[in-house]
Amino acid sequence: MGIRLITREQAESQNEVSGASQRAKARKFSACAELFRRDATAHPSAIRTMLAGCPGTSECRSWGENLHDSGTQALTWLEANPSSDALLDECTRLFGGKDWVATMPLVPPCACSYLSPAVDGVISDVLVAYDAAGFAPWAEDRCCAAHISNELEFMAHCLKGAAEGETDQLLTSRAFVVTHLYQWGVVFAAATYARAENPVLRFAGSVLEQLLFCEYGHAAASESSYRGLQPSLGC
Repeated sequence: MGIRLITREQAESQNEVSGASQRAKARKFSACAELFRRDATAHPSAIRTMLAGCPGTSECRSWGENLHDSGTQALTWLEANPSSDALLDECTRLFGGKDWVATMPLVPPCACSYLSPAVDGVISDVLVAYDAAGFAPWAEDRCCAAHISNELEFMAHCLKGAAEGETDQLLTSRAFVVTHLYQWGVVFAAATYARAENPVLRFAGSVLEQLLFCEYGHAAASESSYRGLQPSLGC
C-alpha cells in the first residue's frame, strides 16, 4: 500500500496527540458504533458526541458545517419521532434482518461482504486482532464479529488503552484502520449515506466516512511528522 506505520519507538516518543485527544477519539468511535446498532434510545447522545470538537483544535475541517447541519437534522427527526419503529424498519431495509436469507441487506454491514469471498478467513483474522488486544466483540442478535459496530468499538477499545499509555494499543489501532477497517468501511459509509432515506442513518454514513478519513490520515501521515513535515490534518 506504500504506507509505513509508526514504530514502537516513534509511538512511545509521540507527543502530538494527547491522552485527552485519544480519549475523545475513543468516545467518537464508540458513539459511531451505537449509530449502527438497533437501540435508538442511544442515538441522540451518540450524535451529540460525534458533533463535539476534538481537544486542542479550534476547528476540525473533518467536522464542517455540512456535517453539523446533518447531525442537527438527525436530532430534530429523533425528537419528532420518539417511537423507534420507523428507524428500525430503515435499519432492516438497509442492513438486513437477523436472518439475511429472509431479509437480504441492501448495504451489508460486515467486512466479509467487501474484502473476500472467504468469510471465515476475514472473521478469523478479526478475531485474532480482538483477542490480542483483549477485546470481546458484541454478540447480541447473532451479530457478526466483523460487523461495523464491533470494529468501531474495537477501535474505541484500543484508543482508550493508548490514552493510558499502552503503546501496543496505539500501534494496533493504526494498523487495524489502515490495513482493514478503512479498506471496506469507507465504501460501506458512502453506500449507507447514498441509500438511506432516514436522516439519522444518512448522518451515520456521513460521519463514519469522515471519522475513517481522519483516523486514516493520522495513521498514514504519522511517520512524515517525525521527519519534520507537518501533515495537513483536521484534528
